[in-house]
Amino acid sequence: MKIYSLFIFFLTFCLSQNLYAQEWKLENLSFDFKSHPLILNPGILIDELIEISPFEAPGKEGVIIPPKFRIIMGFGSLSLFDALNVNEVAGLKREDAVKHIEGLRLKGKTEKDGAFIAGLTNLYNGREFFVFFNLERMKHSTGYASRLIAHEPLHMARLLITTIEDPSIDYINDPWTNLTDSNEEYFAEMLERISAICFDRYFSSIKASISSPIVL
Repeated sequence: MKIYSLFIFFLTFCLSQNLYAQEWKLENLSFDFKSHPLILNPGILIDELIEISPFEAPGKEGVIIPPKFRIIMGFGSLSLFDALNVNEVAGLKREDAVKHIEGLRLKGKTEKDGAFIAGLTNLYNGREFFVFFNLERMKHSTGYASRLIAHEPLHMARLLITTIEDPSIDYINDPWTNLTDSNEEYFAEMLERISAICFDRYFSSIKASISSPIVL
């Protein structure tokens, strides 16, 4: 009986490891990283976990192992709350987003004209990092999407570097890593990787929205 139980345990473990390996996809954008797609709620085109492979950078001794983070791209501010399955994140409330969107609708406008959340980099559930992009707002004008994708990854780069430098950090009370001359290249190396992935996912979202347009 014990041998049978051990066999079942071993088989279950192997299957789970195999499934886990299949869920993560190894990708390359001139650097290696792994992605793990999550279930897409309505209005969300990109929702996945990202793990950038270890790398070295000027201004930083040793190998850098970035923490995982999540990319969310959805139509409208409410898609962030839907993706995280929360009613409040980073002090922002779903009910306030609903009021904002309704106010725009009464004026014949959408979040393309003024979003409640255009983009956001933060954490939830204690230490789960995410970067969010409002695809509706990114249609605002030529170049706006590029601005937002340049903006949010900088925050994520600092967040990840701060966590690497101080793994036990209290994000509310402890100081975050500052961008200085001594670590500028370190920041730049992290930033370029996050930005490259975000741009790649944004272009993927455009293709997805063309093939399966979302009616708002």
